[in-house]
Amino acid sequence: MSKQNIVSAYEQSTKIKEIVKQLQQDKNHFQISNLVGSSLSFVISTTFKKTEKPFLLIFNDKEEAAYYLNDLEQLVGEKNVLFYPGSYRRPYQIEQTDNANILLRAEVLNRINSRKKPAIIVTYPDALFEQVITKRELEKNTLKLSVGEEVSLDFVNEILFEYHFKRSDFVTEPGEFSVRGGIIDVFSFSNDEPYRIEFFGNEVDSIRTFDIETQLSSEKLTKINIMPNVENKLLDENRESFLKYIHSKTVVFAKNTNLLTNKLDTLFEKAESAFKILSAEIKHGKPHELFCNGALIQSQLKDFLLVEINNLPIYNLLVMFMFFFIGGYLLYSSLYAAIGAAVDNETDTQQFMLPILMPLILGMYVGFFTVIDNPHGIVSQVFSYIPLTSPVVMLMRIPFGVPIWQQILSLVILFATFIGTVWFASKIYRVGILMYGKKASYREIIKWLKY
Repeated sequence: MSKQNIVSAYEQSTKIKEIVKQLQQDKNHFQISNLVGSSLSFVISTTFKKTEKPFLLIFNDKEEAAYYLNDLEQLVGEKNVLFYPGSYRRPYQIEQTDNANILLRAEVLNRINSRKKPAIIVTYPDALFEQVITKRELEKNTLKLSVGEEVSLDFVNEILFEYHFKRSDFVTEPGEFSVRGGIIDVFSFSNDEPYRIEFFGNEVDSIRTFDIETQLSSEKLTKINIMPNVENKLLDENRESFLKYIHSKTVVFAKNTNLLTNKLDTLFEKAESAFKILSAEIKHGKPHELFCNGALIQSQLKDFLLVEINNLPIYNLLVMFMFFFIGGYLLYSSLYAAIGAAVDNETDTQQFMLPILMPLILGMYVGFFTVIDNPHGIVSQVFSYIPLTSPVVMLMRIPFGVPIWQQILSLVILFATFIGTVWFASKIYRVGILMYGKKASYREIIKWLKY
């Protein structure tokens, strides 16, 4: 089957139509799962074409992000897919940056700022860890030139020095520029090829990109943006999270939000440790001014339409289903046994049934509404520990990624409550069996516990 046939099949899929319908809503939160291999790439590319919204894809690491980047470039075209990497060769050493990655990051910021048609941005936790220069600061630190504009060569030369560009004989990498007569060659951090700007007096006569090795022009342009190294951590510009920089209508696809949060927290802790041993002679931004921790990104994700990409943890789900089913069955059986021991006819059981059924109904409500909307929120977590609701709520949380210690803690509480309930039921049975003919009440049952 050809690629086009596969694309056509996805376009006609009812599941794709359902996803597109969900993507039309603002600040929605839903989950897609069991997408193996490149099937996720086909789903994302198809829904991107059917919506007019920018997409941000957050994968678990750089290698996984690169894999899907390659897929998406084939499906929607290279111009519609951008890679947003981390700028460090070694993530926690602030000065050791990779110019190639800085170039890619600046290209993404420039694309967002230029308000061109929506694109797919592919990234991973290490890249989101670094804060970016604010839009206002970027606008202030961007030199815009267009053909026919009246501006002196000396003025451009001064601005480039202010932007910390290095003057050289030949331009070979981002951040360099050269001047030869009425021509300026400059390698902006926002483009993968340098610009050649020709002046006629105080007027920009032509702008072209050129190849570094051959020095031959490759494309004529009418206007350009020259950006400095916006990842320079020694600058005093205000910075913000990348999630604050992107458009509010962006659809965020996250592979694993728990892993994302944990990875960011680990990076932030190491950045704090690195900051403590930096030289005091050079002014450095503090970690919270330059980097993002897990809590910050987690809170900002709530402002977007979030799609969680999950492969169901089948083994984990089956094992926990067995334990929670047994624990829930034993707990509710012991409660009903206590009721049976307290009464001697079916009519009297009605007053005791509602308090037992209500937690079960409440657990179903929390599971279907609160957990689906926010599986890691405080309400979802609390109800997944309460023994009367945990068999339902915890099982509905597990597909969203719940730490194993939380699952074990919930089971321990459930089985401990069962043991306590059996003791409670035995006390009622010991006294209640002798109270035949006498109608039981809550007050009477409390008295029986004292015998």
